[in-house]
Amino acid sequence: MKSVPQRGPLPLMAGTDASRASSRRADVPTPVLLLLCGATSVGYYVSVTGAGTWWLGLVAFAPLVVALRSMTRWWHVALAGWLTLGLALLLACSWLAPTVTRFSAGSTSLGVVVLVLYAAVEGARLGLAALIWWLIRPTVAVSPVVFGLSAIALDSLWPRLFPWPMGMGLFSSDLLIQLTELGGVSVLTFVMASSGCALGEWVSARWRPSPQGSAAGDRVTSLQNSALLLMPNGGSCGACKYDKQQLVPVGERLPPRVELQSIFPKAGRYQAGRSGGALRLAEHWLAVFICYEALDGARVSELVESKDAGLLVNLTSDAWFGRSIEPLQHLLLARLRAVEQRRYMVRAADTGISAIIDPRGRIIQSISLHETRAFVETVHLRHARTLYSRWGDRPWLALSALLALFLVKRGVDRVLRQVRGAPASP
Repeated sequence: MKSVPQRGPLPLMAGTDASRASSRRADVPTPVLLLLCGATSVGYYVSVTGAGTWWLGLVAFAPLVVALRSMTRWWHVALAGWLTLGLALLLACSWLAPTVTRFSAGSTSLGVVVLVLYAAVEGARLGLAALIWWLIRPTVAVSPVVFGLSAIALDSLWPRLFPWPMGMGLFSSDLLIQLTELGGVSVLTFVMASSGCALGEWVSARWRPSPQGSAAGDRVTSLQNSALLLMPNGGSCGACKYDKQQLVPVGERLPPRVELQSIFPKAGRYQAGRSGGALRLAEHWLAVFICYEALDGARVSELVESKDAGLLVNLTSDAWFGRSIEPLQHLLLARLRAVEQRRYMVRAADTGISAIIDPRGRIIQSISLHETRAFVETVHLRHARTLYSRWGDRPWLALSALLALFLVKRGVDRVLRQVRGAPASP
């Protein structure tokens, strides 16, 4: 990472002198800072368990913001954000280690290494988002907005194997997920980050910790994962086969031209098929997507928009993850697609959780994990277009680009002032 000039802490409130804030907050004990960051990690993890604790997502980032307010070095800010989200992901994605172990011929140590690396890489998003927010040094009035946009920017631009938005903590809220119709999962990331920041600012302006008061298989090279539409009368249909387009890394494919087969001998050898469009049932079109593809709102929008599909159908297998929390997390991610498109979703999972989800994200009926049962439910075809189906993530990318341009302009202006000998703005 390129070195930048050392900065003072953010002002505690609009109009507060930064140097006085620094002298007042620089003596916060390190154990207190660690406890604050740890509180955010635990709060974030509990909010994604789906046990009715989504409301913690609204306040989870508050302790971290309080800690960041007291920091005087840029690398402390980045490190705090990185470790905070990294620890949260270690807890929330603990199912990843046994999954990798399964595909690596029983290598438990490799599973743990992959989990730690995944948490480290994904955790860096919050570290960079916090650093951007800290370098801009906004006033208290606009601080939550800047923090939220910084989180969205890193969510949108960060390369990821398994999409995990920072707003995941709100995915189990039936009310808040309705907002995804306006702008996809980025809306929830913004709400979660900005609400936590707002509370953190309020606490930071009123709470002063005391320096002494702290406490402590066979290889098959050509397979496809496909969905087939079977007609009741046994007749043929014009478009009755869908081939999965987005394959799960390691589980279904390995990166091309990279020799990883010796490390993951049980990894899948699947290929993306050629039939990647909506399926036709009589005069109606169905947007069918398989397993991992439910995590990609843009992919589902593409399927819906291609033929004005009136129903979402998701086929998935979470058998790899056993009785871990992953199947519930997968369901919470998948149901966002129903809200984004305002369409019913029929979700069939071989070991659960199967469900019928209405356009508001409500689970009408479901079959629990490893439960053997069947049910019949009426769904309706819908054809209304939403803001997200029209625009996707483009508005958020544009805002992220504007934020990046603002950062560049601010940095250029500062360098020019230093070159000309003028004092830089605090």
